[in-house]
Amino acid sequence: MTTAEMIAPTIMKPVGWAEICDRYPNEWVCLVDVEYQTDGPIRSGRVVGHAYAHTGGCRLRRPRIEMTDEIRDIVRARR
Repeated sequence: MTTAEMIAPTIMKPVGWAEICDRYPNEWVCLVDVEYQTDGPIRSGRVVGHAYAHTGGCRLRRPRIEMTDEIRDIVRARR
């Protein structure tokens, strides 16, 4: 059985973009059979998956770098 055959029963009928936004607020959605309006925005599509995105406003952490004496000697600017 292919992946498409496994998810086929869960695919809903095409719904409009406004209804998708109402059903899944603040979520990522995976759409197939997308229809676009003539000026570009999405008109409708079939939702095959959705999930909440982590948008908690957390600041990104930067990696901590630890220098040993050996590494410091390697990367030290040469004059």
